[in-house]
Amino acid sequence: MLTWRAYSDLVCCVVRPQANYLLTGTFAIELFLKMVGYGWRLYFQDSFNAFDFIIVVVSLFELMPTGGGGVSLTALRSFRVSALSYTSGIPR
Repeated sequence: MLTWRAYSDLVCCVVRPQANYLLTGTFAIELFLKMVGYGWRLYFQDSFNAFDFIIVVVSLFELMPTGGGGVSLTALRSFRVSALSYTSGIPR
């Protein structure tokens, strides 16, 4: 049986980083497919797509190894949640 400490270490050190890679990769593939489908000019005419591009690029930079001296940009991903609520019709 897992203790609370072992469970929190498992989530912090194994599950969360893997989920971060999976979700960032999924969003990057979505961005690529939309750019190919719409073309880059039409893609950037929609302001939500431009915003999505910025968030995905920041997330990709955050995944790059920095040797421990990098800046964490995790807080910027919270904007993606607000964008999702905007597109899904959830009241703000």
